[in-house]
Amino acid sequence: MNEGEKKHIMTNLSELVDNTAWRVSCKTVPIEKGVFGNEDLAELECIPNERKRIYKFYEIFMKKENSYQHLIATLEAGCQSGAVVILNKFDANLPVGGTSSRKVPIGVRFDVQQPVRLFTGRLKELAELHEKLQESKSKATVISQMASIVGLGGIGKTELARMYIQKYGEYYDNNVIWISAETEETLRESFQRLAIDYLKISLSSVDGKEKYMKTVIEEVYTLFNGKQCLFVFDNAETNMVIQNFLPLQVVDSPYVLITSRDKDWSFDVEMLELHEMDELEAIALVMNGLQIQNEGHADIVAELVKTLQCYPLALSQAISYIKQKQKLGNYAIIQYLNEYKSHSVKLLNYDAHSGPLKTYTKTTFTTWKLTTECIFANEECGNEAIGILNMMSYFEPDKIPTKLIIEQTEKSSVKSATKQQSGILSQLQKFFSFLNIGANVTIDSAISSLTERNEKALQLLFKHSMINIQTTEETISIHRLVQEVTRIELRKQKLEEATLENALRLLSENIHLKTISHFCSVYKYCDAYKKLVVDFKYVPSRVMELADDSKKSSCYSEVGVGYELKETLQKHVSSEDEDVARLEFWIGNANYRVGNVEIAAKCFKQILPTYIKNKGDMFSETEILNIQCFLAVCLKELGNKSESLKELLQIYESAKTLHGVNDWWTTQVLVDIAECLQILGHFTNPFSETTENIQVSIQEFILPDPQATISLLKAAYENNRHLISTDFKHARNLFRIAIFFLDMGDNDTTSLIATDGYELGRESNDIMVQIESVKCLNVLGVLKKNARKFEEALEIFREAHAFASKTLGDNHPDTLLYKANMLEMLGSVGGGETALSGLREVLETFVTNYPNHPCRFWTELSIGIILFNMKRHDESLVLFVDLRQRLHERFGHIHRLMSQVNCWIRKLQTVEPEIILNINL
Repeated sequence: MNEGEKKHIMTNLSELVDNTAWRVSCKTVPIEKGVFGNEDLAELECIPNERKRIYKFYEIFMKKENSYQHLIATLEAGCQSGAVVILNKFDANLPVGGTSSRKVPIGVRFDVQQPVRLFTGRLKELAELHEKLQESKSKATVISQMASIVGLGGIGKTELARMYIQKYGEYYDNNVIWISAETEETLRESFQRLAIDYLKISLSSVDGKEKYMKTVIEEVYTLFNGKQCLFVFDNAETNMVIQNFLPLQVVDSPYVLITSRDKDWSFDVEMLELHEMDELEAIALVMNGLQIQNEGHADIVAELVKTLQCYPLALSQAISYIKQKQKLGNYAIIQYLNEYKSHSVKLLNYDAHSGPLKTYTKTTFTTWKLTTECIFANEECGNEAIGILNMMSYFEPDKIPTKLIIEQTEKSSVKSATKQQSGILSQLQKFFSFLNIGANVTIDSAISSLTERNEKALQLLFKHSMINIQTTEETISIHRLVQEVTRIELRKQKLEEATLENALRLLSENIHLKTISHFCSVYKYCDAYKKLVVDFKYVPSRVMELADDSKKSSCYSEVGVGYELKETLQKHVSSEDEDVARLEFWIGNANYRVGNVEIAAKCFKQILPTYIKNKGDMFSETEILNIQCFLAVCLKELGNKSESLKELLQIYESAKTLHGVNDWWTTQVLVDIAECLQILGHFTNPFSETTENIQVSIQEFILPDPQATISLLKAAYENNRHLISTDFKHARNLFRIAIFFLDMGDNDTTSLIATDGYELGRESNDIMVQIESVKCLNVLGVLKKNARKFEEALEIFREAHAFASKTLGDNHPDTLLYKANMLEMLGSVGGGETALSGLREVLETFVTNYPNHPCRFWTELSIGIILFNMKRHDESLVLFVDLRQRLHERFGHIHRLMSQVNCWIRKLQTVEPEIILNINL
């Protein structure tokens, strides 16, 4: 091998390696040809990395004398003509293996580029794509060996196709044809170059006339008959354009792979939908791209990845930008993140093709703009599609109800917007002026067949991968970066306020559980628009009220939602405003539900003067009583039982006058009074250890007769039981009455009421009633536990937990309580370790989501009981003593749970008296 030949190999070594597969080329054939010996093969096989092994293959050849022709012959025998073509460029007179102008050379690689070396991962998608292509061969479709990669522009479709060729090219004998399919012109140009330069097909017929393109295409496919071959059509805009270039009439058609944003094909095709990268893969991409070796940087890299939503194109831009900055001096990822917050437009529009990712020639902004231009050009529903996209850019990105978008009312649509100043038509025209497209929109066309056009508009957005539609869930999702780029452009065109108004109107007219998060998301973007905040200031309190009544309301997130809405509202509206006060009430209510009683009490105290001041004009007497009642209950929970009772007795008298004795609201106050009296020792009290001290503190009150109170509670149950199956508020009161008699030790009355509540409630069609009925079932489980019928109690708690998990979700406080009860019973029947582990998981969930919820303390009690039963007395005692101290701080020294903790401490004192001596009680 002469120096020129060696230099030629070294110059093209990287490309040669990319065009050479290991298989027979570097293994069997070299020995058969007498170029390699067994020791050479052994040296190669010791190298685990295939790429390095191929490098070594060429290195050994270059050390052999006069082996250049052997190298060409070896590669040709191993079907590696892609590499052979590269070698033959050294001397045009060297043989190409007897290839004639009408015979396809083996291993044709046309316009195939290697994937960006920076990219990693996507292994799952590569395997799935290969499976789809190979399985498609057996399907009776127009083209039986076809698959498509679809997804948002810049999501990595082209790179995945390139990686697929690199990994699986040998399955097609390395016959891979890459066709640029963006337009009809690029398609024609690719086929013409393929025909002339690689396949030696003349573009002229025998008579000298130019052949029709259809004829050229047919001749190209004919030459590949009977051969393994893959045609890749990259970046196909629409199936109408690409259809004329596909092997539709070819008998023995090649494999076809299409990359496109378009998901709507007029023929059957196996489809792989590509989404953003897996977070770990995206982190690896950045670490590799920035050559970060130190794992200590993983957290800041993860933050960058999350900021850019694992979107490959944006990540490539970030890597290029950071690398360019680092050439000029010290520049860290944290600096990029800080810069991104204030200059996202510049960074998302950064030209990455000048950096390490040279195949990415379009910025995030360019990609978005090209797609929206294409969507808007649709005469049938392009206007509606862009209007919907604009609105959804302010929604939460996931679980957008399809019905909300499709069935927009006229008031929320184009017609209502046109009644304001310039109207939606001029807004649309202004919005699209930056696209250099004229908008010819009329009022009549915008109003007619609204639902049908909205449905078509959604399909248009889906077709271009701007959104995803989850058919079974009837929801829509949109990529966060698409949202961000859309919002930036709307601000630039001064259309944000109009878009937000449309979105707020739509959502305010369709507030329900599935739209709450979307309203909150839109509302927070209204900070800069006082008119919008004021015009829709009545909605936040409605949102919170709905969340309070909903069966699947996420209590712990509800508190955050309330404060988020309040932050926006109070920037432009007085704290004494009616709607701000109502919102504050629901924030207090949400805090109470998660156990933040002190915060709840502050909320109620803060707004009570506003309610009283505006009684009659803005607020009803019932609303005022409700706040007073909440305050009184908070006092009870915070340990001030006497003051609470005093307030409740006054509220009860007002409630009887206002609503009548049998109203659910009056009954609710009666139950609160009964609970206070019970804790204060007014009845035959299970907390007798504190009775003497308490009787003194309540002598100033004129207390109701104990028996009369019990009779009132029983009467409330009897008078309202017929309403239980239809009204969850009566069902809730019944459950609370059952709890009262349970604490009184009246098991017969408890069993009667709880059984009635469960049986009546479970047959109800109202899911909220069913939820309350399961609380009664839980009470029946407690009765079985107290009777030491642990197996029966375990089955009851399992039933309650299964219902709550399905209906309320695994992290709802009720679900967690039933699970804790179930695990405690499991421990009582011998499953101590399993129960202990499960209870600690439940406690961790409470601590994370509801740190002040009363059920958190009941769970800790259950853990202590399991430890006691397992004879781990030291651990049990430490837990009970610590729990008692925290209960005293949280509830005061009188509480039903405090009584149980003291009871277990006494049990420990009996079985392990020497342990007690070591604990300061």
